[in-house]
Amino acid sequence: MMLKGLFEAGFKATVAFALLNLAACGGGAQNSAIPTLTYAVGASGYSSPTSTESGLVEVRLDNATTAPHLVAVVRPKAGVTAEQVKTTLAQGGFEALEELVEMAGGVSAQPGQAAAVVLELRTGAHLLVGLKLSQDGPPEIPPGAVRDLEVKPRGGPAPTAPKPDVTAVGKDFSYEMPSSIKAGPKLWLFDNQGQHLHHLILFRLEEGKTLDDLKAWLADPQAAPPGEEAGFLLEISGGYREYARLDLPPGNYAAICFIVDHHSGKSHADLGMIQALTVTP
Repeated sequence: MMLKGLFEAGFKATVAFALLNLAACGGGAQNSAIPTLTYAVGASGYSSPTSTESGLVEVRLDNATTAPHLVAVVRPKAGVTAEQVKTTLAQGGFEALEELVEMAGGVSAQPGQAAAVVLELRTGAHLLVGLKLSQDGPPEIPPGAVRDLEVKPRGGPAPTAPKPDVTAVGKDFSYEMPSSIKAGPKLWLFDNQGQHLHHLILFRLEEGKTLDDLKAWLADPQAAPPGEEAGFLLEISGGYREYARLDLPPGNYAAICFIVDHHSGKSHADLGMIQALTVTP
C-alpha cells in the first residue's frame, strides 16, 4: 500500500511540500456547501466526529503534536466489519488492510500544522486511521487513533465540486496528466479510474538529473537518490477521487506510483506509472 511504498523507497516520512488548506485561495474550494470533518491530534489524544454526510467532504487534520501525522479514511468492503478491520490493524498494522477495505484517501500534516483534502465519501461505516510518522521506522498507530465514522446519505443537494487546476488520472498502469504546469499553489484532482489502488507521488529531480536517472535509482534504491519527494496524493481505490492543493516550485519532476502489483511482483512504476512533469516559473 502507499506507506509501504514510501518507506521502502527511502522517502522522508515528513511531508516535504506545502499542502494548503483548500479553503485558502480560489480553485472553487471555497464552496461553503462542502462540509468539513476535522480529525484532531494533540497532547490529550485524538478526536473526530462520529458521522458525516456522503459525497464531497473536506477532511482536515489538525496536528498539535511534535511529530508528523497522517489520517487515512477507509471503508470496509462488503462482508467486512469495522471490528474486523480494527483487529487486523492491531495485529498487522496499516499495511495489512489492502484486502479488507476501500481506500477513500487521506491527508498528512507536519508538527504544529493543519492540512486538508477534499474526498468523495460513500455511505456506510468507515474508519479514520491515524498514523504517527517517523523517519526511523514504520508508521505507528497510537492508542485512540482509530476512530469510527458513519457516512450517512446526504439530506440535501450535493455541493458543487471544486474546479481543479491540474487533473491527474490514474489508470492500470499509467497516468494521464499534463506534461507541464506553472509553479505555485494549484488545486490537484487525482482520479483513480483503474481497478487497482494507486497514488500520485511527485519527485523533484536535482539539476541535471533525468527520468532515466530516477529509473536507475528505483532499480537500485541503495544508491544516492537523484532528487527528493516534493508532494503526494494518498492512495485511493479504483473509482475514488481526491482533491489536494500542492505548491510546487519550478523544476523537473516525476509522477510515480510505488504500489506493488501482487500478480507480477513489480511496482506500478515498473509497469508504466512514471511520468515526467515540468514546473515552469
